[in-house]
Amino acid sequence: MKRLPIIIAALLLSAVAVRAEVRLPHIIGSGMVLEQQSCVRLHGWSDRPGGRLRVTASWGERQSTRIAADGTWELTISTPAASFEPQTLSFDDGSQLTIDNILIGTVWLCSGQSNMEMPVKGFWGCPVEGAAEALLAAPNDALRYFKVPRAAATSPARDTRGGEWQSASTHTVAEWSAVGYFFGSTMQRTLGIPVGIVDSSWGGTCIESWIPIERQQCFSDYDLRKEGTMDLPEGENYSRAASLYDGMIHPLQGFAFKGIAWYQGCSNTDRPTTYADKLATLIESWREMAGSDLPFFYVEIAPYDYGGGESPDSYPGSGALLREQQQMVMSMVDGTGMVSTNDLVYDWERDQIHPRRKREVGERLALWALREYGYPTQPLGLVFDHAEREGNAMRVYYKNAHDRLSLEGDICGFEVCGEDGRFYTAKAKRDDFNSATLTVWAEEVTEPVAVRYGFRNFLPGNVRNNWGLPALPFRSDAGR
Repeated sequence: MKRLPIIIAALLLSAVAVRAEVRLPHIIGSGMVLEQQSCVRLHGWSDRPGGRLRVTASWGERQSTRIAADGTWELTISTPAASFEPQTLSFDDGSQLTIDNILIGTVWLCSGQSNMEMPVKGFWGCPVEGAAEALLAAPNDALRYFKVPRAAATSPARDTRGGEWQSASTHTVAEWSAVGYFFGSTMQRTLGIPVGIVDSSWGGTCIESWIPIERQQCFSDYDLRKEGTMDLPEGENYSRAASLYDGMIHPLQGFAFKGIAWYQGCSNTDRPTTYADKLATLIESWREMAGSDLPFFYVEIAPYDYGGGESPDSYPGSGALLREQQQMVMSMVDGTGMVSTNDLVYDWERDQIHPRRKREVGERLALWALREYGYPTQPLGLVFDHAEREGNAMRVYYKNAHDRLSLEGDICGFEVCGEDGRFYTAKAKRDDFNSATLTVWAEEVTEPVAVRYGFRNFLPGNVRNNWGLPALPFRSDAGR
């Protein structure tokens, strides 16, 4: 019987020791990639308030901090240049925790709705082109991925609901974001350093769910008190304003990213005219959270039949109007760039909101991102400059042609209208082999006043610049 108190005391001491272990948010764990040559914020919890927390990095960095009264702690450490040599981080508050297999390289945050979330294996009935080849080429320990679990919150969270870092392999990448995988693999292959992709995306979500609530008070087209339109359990109501910022972005606060890739917009086509201001607000608020003017590159929503906008009158459809808003952000916010997808759908994908050509989307995002590392890429396609009437035709002038236009067969995607505002399918021809202008006309219009390109819900085009990048959709009559 005398041994019983000793056994109980030993068990209690063991329990205290377990409780005293340092706890880390899920994003900080074994197998992660840390941004090179930066100050990385580390934070977590301890059951020893008032004590000291020490961090030792295998590359020689050491830091310590006082544990707050509520058991939280945070500090920053400096990281070295990129390397394929696995590193460790040890945390000590009296008991020790070590995470290993850490690589130093570059890290990008990928976010948005279903076209960002769409995995390499595709959705049901929605395949990803080149998925089988991607799986065969997948093994690459220098490419790593963290998927933020879906989580809607009513206040800013300090941790994700779960998640762990994975290395690219034939066993893992089928579940990865296809855009994120093709973007990351292109970056890793080109840069020759470890690359980490953090995927925080949720299909069917609107931009209002991803913006802090206090930054949305100036907008009146979305009910900020909205409890959601779907019968979802508490914590899964993704249509509530700020719910995904609180549950899936705020937990990443302080984690060092090189930049952000964004693919969202389909769920905002019912209110397109405020999208530019809202995306600008999202960018500014995320940069504020990160404490850095992170480069922000985003994807134009692809051609899709949203319904309406197919008649010859001047209304182009809500998808076209939202794309126009997306283009505006490049001139509104510094350090941004848009990937056009007008040429990345097949004719038979009119009713496919998840087009299959995700490889090109990821590669075009990489063209933007690689500029941040000094690569002389040209990521933007042809941009409309102005149009002039010449007889019964319109002459279209482009910027960003990079030597000349690149045309493939008969030119498609143009429309022209007269004073009656009715648009007709138009023909086009290059004015000169070395020019960046096109002459556009329609037999039904003898006195044209406006020209449009790709400016419908679903109107793919085939005009490109000399780098093979597409002409951005436009309308010359925006101010009419």
